[in-house]
Amino acid sequence: MTTLRRLLTTLLGALLVAGCGSGKPKGPPPLLEDSEAAKIFLQDAGVTNSAASPYIRGQIAVVNRTRKILEKDVQRLLPGHLKATTRDDVETVVWLDWSTQQASGVKYSVMVEGKEKAVPALYWVADVTVVDWKRKLLLGGTRISGKAPSDRMAPVNNNSLLETGGVVGTFPCKEIADYLAEVAAAIAVPK
Repeated sequence: MTTLRRLLTTLLGALLVAGCGSGKPKGPPPLLEDSEAAKIFLQDAGVTNSAASPYIRGQIAVVNRTRKILEKDVQRLLPGHLKATTRDDVETVVWLDWSTQQASGVKYSVMVEGKEKAVPALYWVADVTVVDWKRKLLLGGTRISGKAPSDRMAPVNNNSLLETGGVVGTFPCKEIADYLAEVAAAIAVPK
């Protein structure tokens, strides 16, 4: 009985030293899709400007700074080796600042509150900023534009018109994911 007691005491002591009895669960790191993840990667405290060209270090979290959320539509289009799944995986953060631009010479006629109204055609513009999150370096980026809405546009609701000020084309999510994949493949990461 005393041998068993000594064995259990030794085992319990080893578990406590390893942190298993610390009272804090050691589970897996929080998923990147957690609503708090975007807030962490929006903080620019400690990030300094760098003269280096944008590069991709490790896996990416793409964050919509305009809406303060993870940009899941771009994140899911990234190649598997660049797609972070937990906060701990993230070494590069990509900030997207969205705006719209008016497509020159294109207008649509829509019904607003029972009256026909001419509204501009707009396209989405993303200012893409790459941050080496591991080294806290702001690397710059590029501007990627979407396309104006096509002739066969989807029906528009009044809330969308009020929010954007016109009929908007699609987000350039694939173009952003392609840009990030190209940067990751073409530019060497400094040590």
